[in-house]
Amino acid sequence: MFRKLTGLIITITSLYFSYSAPSQAEPCAPVGSILGGGANQYTVDYDVNATDFWNQPGFYSGAQNWGANANITCSCITRASSRYYRTVAVLPPSTGSHPQAPSGLKWYKLNSYVDMALQLRNLPGNPSAPFDNVQANTSTSCNTPVSDSAMGQGTFYFYIMKPFVGAMHVVTPLFATYVSTTSGQFSNKPEFMIYVNSMVHSNNTCDVINDAGTPWNPVVINYDSIVSSDFTGIPGQPPVGFNKKETRLKFKCTGIDPAQALVVRMQTTPDLTNPKILQSDNPDIGIMIENKNGVVIDPNLIPFELTCDDCTNAITTRSFQFTSYPVSTTNNLPAPGKFTARANLYVEFP
Repeated sequence: MFRKLTGLIITITSLYFSYSAPSQAEPCAPVGSILGGGANQYTVDYDVNATDFWNQPGFYSGAQNWGANANITCSCITRASSRYYRTVAVLPPSTGSHPQAPSGLKWYKLNSYVDMALQLRNLPGNPSAPFDNVQANTSTSCNTPVSDSAMGQGTFYFYIMKPFVGAMHVVTPLFATYVSTTSGQFSNKPEFMIYVNSMVHSNNTCDVINDAGTPWNPVVINYDSIVSSDFTGIPGQPPVGFNKKETRLKFKCTGIDPAQALVVRMQTTPDLTNPKILQSDNPDIGIMIENKNGVVIDPNLIPFELTCDDCTNAITTRSFQFTSYPVSTTNNLPAPGKFTARANLYVEFP
């Protein structure tokens, strides 16, 4: 079964990381955080309706003022005159260039389309995260909750690296922050976590449609009944006598120049035995994909070109064709019963 998303949705549900700190008592710890005793959480909410000009490489934008003060407790013997801050990035660093953005920012890869940078406004020098051992001359009482506003205000920069089609939803942690009253001595648990919750809508869309021209979501491709013994038990081979399923998917696209080329990327879970085979919920069966020329492809790596069926109007109709069929993934005959494989389709600019 193939499923078309109504928009471009990119969601990171969880992400884990580690950080090795010096063996010290925890200098500062969060108090009464919303995470039930874990780090205080700041979320950058960033919703944008894009325009043609906006959805171009090199455009950047910033959102300021998020979060609020949070309470922390610092372990010390005498009242401290300073606090020190360290941030650790969760995202991978960007390898792209950002010539139209302010200088001095540290850029990180949010997804295939967007890079981001974060600049704090309540710390000396307005540092771009991540940073290490930034000193703030803030008097701090020992072993009692104090209000900390250091991470409560800043600018989140959003830089388009590649234009996109539809809507883009991003929910992910960005940075972990550690606090101490002693220079260079940080705990191994963050006091603050900064997240982004962003929904960006472009003014162009592409939706799968059926022959009647109405939305077709999810797309379901059914195979005829197959006898288990027809499977050969040879990985990559289809059942004996199986007729491969040819499918043509049509898209209605709005807000896109008729002359603009488009491709469809298929995101799947590859089978462990062969990256060109789609994994199914039956461990002995996978799905193979061929392009319109009958060549087996890795759908996660090779996009399909959308060809124009009717590109004479502002609303265009485009399509692509592929062939799919079940194959053995092991030397075992599969157990009888229904099997399902899933894929998400994304329309993109090449």
